[in-house]
Amino acid sequence: MTFEETLRSIVREELRGVLRDALPPPPAPPAPAAGADDRALTVPEAAAYASYTAETLMERIRAGDLPAHKPKGSREWRVRFGDLKAWLWRSENAPAKVLDIGELSVMMRGRGSAR
Repeated sequence: MTFEETLRSIVREELRGVLRDALPPPPAPPAPAAGADDRALTVPEAAAYASYTAETLMERIRAGDLPAHKPKGSREWRVRFGDLKAWLWRSENAPAKVLDIGELSVMMRGRGSAR
């Protein structure tokens, strides 16, 4: 292991510890209402509720981020209301992308060399 790799590893671990101590834990997801979350919505209905386009929800369904199903004999996807609310909650409370220290150093070096 080179000196730079060792230093990068130490800095990474120190930053993780500091951030872990400084940031509050994520909030718990809201408790589902009994029976209300089992309602099946069409993709356009779910999109209207979530303030997204139907195309965006279909992308999330295809990617496996948003659970959905096609009822027997139907051509339209259905999204459980509870699954939609949970997906929205995860999306709103998702942590920001954490940069790898290597990515950060490359970005910083790129800025410095441009001057």
